[in-house]
Amino acid sequence: MHIEVDASDAPQRILHVRQTIPVGPGPVTLVFPKWLPGEHGPTGPINDLVNLHMRARGKPVAWQRAPRDAYAFVVPSTEGADALDVSFDAVTSVGGRGAPSPASATPELLVLKWNAVLLYESGVAVSEARVEASLRLPPGWSWGSALIARSESPTRLRFAPVSLETLIDSPVVAGAETTRFDLSPPGGPPHKLFAAADSARALALPPETLAGYRALVREAGALFGTYPYESYTFLLTLSDHLPFGGLEHHASSDNRVAEDTWLDPHKRLFRSALLPHELVHSWNGKYRRPQGLVVRDYQQAHDTRLLWVYEGLTSYWGEVLAARAGLRTREQAQEFLAMTAAGMDAQTGRTWRSLADTAATAPHLGQAVKHWRNLRRGLDYYPEMVLVWLEADGLVRQATQGARTLDDFCRRFAGPSGDRVRVSPYERNDVLELLREVAPLDWDAFFTSRIEAIVAQPSRTALGNVGWRLVFTREPTETFRALEAASRELNLTYSLGLVVSHEGEVVDVVPGTAAARARVPPGARVVAVNGRKFSRERLLAAVEDSPRRRKVELLLENQEFFEAHELVYAGGPRYPRLERLEHAPDLLGSILTARAPSSQAKPPTPPIGD
Repeated sequence: MHIEVDASDAPQRILHVRQTIPVGPGPVTLVFPKWLPGEHGPTGPINDLVNLHMRARGKPVAWQRAPRDAYAFVVPSTEGADALDVSFDAVTSVGGRGAPSPASATPELLVLKWNAVLLYESGVAVSEARVEASLRLPPGWSWGSALIARSESPTRLRFAPVSLETLIDSPVVAGAETTRFDLSPPGGPPHKLFAAADSARALALPPETLAGYRALVREAGALFGTYPYESYTFLLTLSDHLPFGGLEHHASSDNRVAEDTWLDPHKRLFRSALLPHELVHSWNGKYRRPQGLVVRDYQQAHDTRLLWVYEGLTSYWGEVLAARAGLRTREQAQEFLAMTAAGMDAQTGRTWRSLADTAATAPHLGQAVKHWRNLRRGLDYYPEMVLVWLEADGLVRQATQGARTLDDFCRRFAGPSGDRVRVSPYERNDVLELLREVAPLDWDAFFTSRIEAIVAQPSRTALGNVGWRLVFTREPTETFRALEAASRELNLTYSLGLVVSHEGEVVDVVPGTAAARARVPPGARVVAVNGRKFSRERLLAAVEDSPRRRKVELLLENQEFFEAHELVYAGGPRYPRLERLEHAPDLLGSILTARAPSSQAKPPTPPIGD
């Protein structure tokens, strides 16, 4: 199959596509990718495919949408041709989350996801189909990808032929303002960071963060014992017009953050586990993958029940590696863990829904609106499994008197493979058996009780097992403030039971709290606090003054109605942090300690020229 993508009009948010698709005799069905690896849902942007035309032997041929499948196009006759020539445009919307389809381009940069710009014949095994792709870019733009360019001119790239699976697993980031950094570890495969931003100013990477990225690559190699790829590319976009996120790929990752993330220490800290998380996915998610996520093509539904391993274990190691690499201090790592523990303890949705259910319903839960997220539960297999795997790490260390750790499990689970197969599937029992090899415990009962059962307070045993406990104080930690600054939200979950945006929108209400008892509705906007016009400072001051006044009064704009709500509360500010347990060993400190020899660290160097 041949595919040509003309991205010359990417700043206008439209891409022009031409394909030549080999076909056999008789009716043909072409399909648009629907279920994408890593997205855990039927998220293929079918509504962005427009202006579709097909030709056979140079003549137009008719097509029609398949019954009951909007992602399939039926061509009744190909006029005896052995190939179809297909052309269409792919458009994207403006804005981030909440837009009909997430933006992938700005006037200054583009994230090209190949699944959004191609059709392929139904029934074809994507690992076997071969594709030759080319890409035209706006003048002056540079690009980064795990793909290898066979030829390159100032505006056009021709890539070496790859399988359809590899192509869709290899996005391209391009832009007018870009930079590259070499992150390669001594004696290891090439690693690089390619970044594109909406301004040249945004590309000023602090030297200490660059050093942390290099240490991350070394620490990941020390953890797993090998690298499951020939080379790796972190693709990073810095823009306020693309939605935040990260998507794993085998030899690269698509990472998106706000434009000033490298310039703002709060945002840099808040996003410090993004690249570690996506890098770990090359081992856990791409090389090792749940059997239910190994499919022949992109039209088959996924079985997401093992996301507690796929995403949960990756989240754990993302947090740990961020600390081991120095992207966070040990104290900051503990503060992040305190926020995770407090947040999961406060999830009222856990009174009716197990953690396993959040994984089983991931294809739908990921599309839920933000309001009532506490009662609904979100994709909690990400944060809560950090606590569960932390507890497992502590149990291994205790059962073996420190001789083994969860690092040993990871080297067995995702370490060297004889033939470096691209995908090595696993089932639940495979994970449990490897854990039993490391520490002979009843792991089936352990995970059943924490994942499939209704658990009231997961932090107590998880933190206690590694020598710490969760407490609440009147002053927020540095990390808590960084979270609020980066998310532009006031998190009053542990006092009033509210999350409020800096603009006054009530993002969420926690059932059973003062806000819920006062019947505050999510989605309303705070107009005034204690009789004065709303500001975040005034709301914080009202919470501070609550022990004296015994209440906080809010005036809300609820659609076209104005409502006064009296929150009966006298507890003052409450913010989570961790506290050491007396007479208990600090296993958490040991877990967060770097493994790779620091003597291998390279001094910061300037970026590689484009």
